[in-house]
Amino acid sequence: MSELPLRLPIQKSLFECFLLYSFGITVELLFRLIGPPKQGYFCNDVSIKFTSKYSIVNGFELAAFVYCCSFFPILFTELYRLLKYDPEICYSMAERGYNKITRLAIRIIVFFGYCQVAIVLTWGLTTVTKFSIGRPRPYFLWMCNSTYTCASNYSSEYVSPDKYECQGNPLFVQEARLSFFSGHSSLSLAAATYAVLYLQARMPPKLFSRLLTPFIQFILFACGLFVAYSRVVDHNHHPTDVLCGVFVGIVVACLVAKYVARLFDPPTEVALIKPTRLTATYAVLYLQARMPPKLFSRLLTPFIQFILFACGLFVAYSRVVDHNHHPTDVLCGVFVGIVVACLVAKYVARLFDPPTEVALIKPTRLSSSSNELEVDCEFYELCSSDDKKLCEILQKIGALPTSRTCLCNKTMKLHYPENGNPYFKCTDKACSKEISIIENTVFQSTSLYMRELLQFTYFWIYNTSYKRIKWELGRYVSKETLKIWLNLCRKICSTHFKKYPIKIGGPDVIVEIGKTQLAKKESGRKLWTIGGCERGNSKKCFMVTVPDLRKKTLLPLFAKYIADDSIIMSPYWASAALNSRRNISHHFQVKYFEGLAHKSNPAIHSCSINVKWRDLKYFLESKSNLKEKNIPSYVLEHVWRQKFGENGHGFFYLWKQIIEQHSTF
Repeated sequence: MSELPLRLPIQKSLFECFLLYSFGITVELLFRLIGPPKQGYFCNDVSIKFTSKYSIVNGFELAAFVYCCSFFPILFTELYRLLKYDPEICYSMAERGYNKITRLAIRIIVFFGYCQVAIVLTWGLTTVTKFSIGRPRPYFLWMCNSTYTCASNYSSEYVSPDKYECQGNPLFVQEARLSFFSGHSSLSLAAATYAVLYLQARMPPKLFSRLLTPFIQFILFACGLFVAYSRVVDHNHHPTDVLCGVFVGIVVACLVAKYVARLFDPPTEVALIKPTRLTATYAVLYLQARMPPKLFSRLLTPFIQFILFACGLFVAYSRVVDHNHHPTDVLCGVFVGIVVACLVAKYVARLFDPPTEVALIKPTRLSSSSNELEVDCEFYELCSSDDKKLCEILQKIGALPTSRTCLCNKTMKLHYPENGNPYFKCTDKACSKEISIIENTVFQSTSLYMRELLQFTYFWIYNTSYKRIKWELGRYVSKETLKIWLNLCRKICSTHFKKYPIKIGGPDVIVEIGKTQLAKKESGRKLWTIGGCERGNSKKCFMVTVPDLRKKTLLPLFAKYIADDSIIMSPYWASAALNSRRNISHHFQVKYFEGLAHKSNPAIHSCSINVKWRDLKYFLESKSNLKEKNIPSYVLEHVWRQKFGENGHGFFYLWKQIIEQHSTF
């Protein structure tokens, strides 16, 4: 089974980048127009009496550091992975089918783009805080050149904002009021921390030295701290400004790396819920737990969270500006609000608990005790088990080989590497040939990983909707891949009934015959589906789409699907074809509306087949974008489900048929 390369969302990526920086620039310009609040000062406050004539790290150098410290680690790491470490493994579905240069560009755009999210969010939080508090910089009095003259430099007199005016350049004076917290510190540490976390997640573990990764991480983090500390040395910020900026930058980078970029998610992880102050913090946590991960843009949720959190911080900061609270009061209140909201979200609302009681897909024990297969596993084992346990399950199913023999006639031993698929290796050291465990299996002919395909078949057995499957499997599976496998499952159902034709009825078995109209052809003629089922606890039935209801069409079908000596109950339209068969025990014609019992003999009815038609229509209604040409295959899929049921037996029988037919995919 081959898949064409996906169309790259270049326009969408450019649009998201434009929106991202438009957001940051808009926040900056808006607060620049409003300006910071005017604060007073004490005459003996020596912390704002410094002078500053230069910056050790200016704005241009800061921008160069922020972008370079994240771009070049991403470039060299992905280049190494593509050329040497794991060139065959794709990070995302967008890479499949493209050459290495295009794949490298895709990865750089993905990882570097998420770094821009961290940078812009940090920039926005820094701007909101700076213009909400308006704390004077260490060189404020030197830049302000106040009109008010203190009686003494050691006087504890407080100069209120209405007692003085600044005679310096208004733009420079405004900048002198933006001390808390340091933008250099927050931005440099956001970029450095993201780069450190990226290297931790993506740098291959097997290098010529295990000290290389921590050494590079140390250099990046130390450079970020140097930029932050320089703001104290050149008297642009107070030490507390720098410490707070460092903290904010680290926290934002960690949150973006964990919940937006998802750097540390296993490549086959499937979570039922993707976890991506008092009221503001709870709203942020609620969005993280309940906002669907697949929106038109993955940046929407963090932006809404940023706005909510920034508004909460603005309310908190305002209590310092209007002199209603001390800064320590506000910090303590912020801390208490965050802690209480987190505890309520975690232990009361239980936002991040797996939906094991109300989920559409409930945890189910999959078991089969047939002579051909003995497997017993929990569905969550398919999601959380390691590669060894997963391979054992697949080997029991028969989807993976349990042993291989090398071309040199030596046995091969199964190895489980830290990254990539397990492989068989020849025990002869002179040969040492390696063969992937998925070679000549169904997994070799598909882009789905082993765990993903197991989970997909589980969802399919339980008739999960396409949107739900896409949501459950996350960003690692493309729409095209899912559609291919949904079509393959229908093909498997059709092939099964060609290989094992249905035969219902028999001596003293009552068979009910019926028809239903599912659609109209383009020509305007009706598209009929006829079917029959055994009365009682038996789930045996057949359903076939036919072009018309003429005798020459129905007679071969009834002969094919209904066993001899059956007791048949059918409407008038099937009587001509059924009466032509001489090997029918009894034939009763139902001459009443559906659901009505015969007046003289209540046993003459077709209620059972009517229930089958109802179930079929419910099944078809659950399928989105159903086309007329696909109706026959969907009908056979429904019959297959009726035969094998939504249980462990159906799951393993589906895998048995996948293994038998995978060579035709």
